[in-house]
Amino acid sequence: MTAPRIDAKAIVNRFGGRIELWRRLEANGHHVSVKTIEKWMERSSIPSSRLLVLMDLAKKEKKPLVLDDYIVRDFAS
Repeated sequence: MTAPRIDAKAIVNRFGGRIELWRRLEANGHHVSVKTIEKWMERSSIPSSRLLVLMDLAKKEKKPLVLDDYIVRDFAS
């Protein structure tokens, strides 16, 4: 069994894609490059500090981000 992971691509897409997420983060004072967001998607990993920022952003937009909805559990036998 492999460890669960975050579906970073799905989280980014939930915010409208990498450019829209970048715009929203910038508008809320969180400076991160589009390239950084692309790396999250490539690695399927978002640093915990950034996940907290995304959760806060989603809450401000009245659409809470429930991380359990974005957990991928690969059960290999």
